[in-house]
Amino acid sequence: MNKMLLVPFLSLLLTPPALAGGAQADRPDMSGPKPSSLELTTTVLDFPTGLRVLIQEDHAHPVVKTYMYVGHGFNDDPDGAEETAHFVEHIWFRSIHGDMPPIMSLIQDLGTSFNATTANDRTD
Repeated sequence: MNKMLLVPFLSLLLTPPALAGGAQADRPDMSGPKPSSLELTTTVLDFPTGLRVLIQEDHAHPVVKTYMYVGHGFNDDPDGAEETAHFVEHIWFRSIHGDMPPIMSLIQDLGTSFNATTANDRTD
């Protein structure tokens, strides 16, 4: 008999009698603490350029998240210039501002993680 098949078979034979006879082991307490109610204060800043910034604060954890959303994606690429939205997605993280390194390098140097996607109707 193959050793890989023998291990699960032996574990069935070595099951404690209390469990083998149909009795169930005590279940661990999985209730845990109840989450606090989530109350976010939202500040909306609308700029003349059409940029809208939403700020939501929750001081329960020392975490900061930034999310950028553009309501244009693959469907908005001009004919003959397919993949423009995806190209712009990649440019965002490689842009250089003055003497500063690319944004992607700054983000990684802070020990953070990030990701970006492009879909039919959005780039984020």
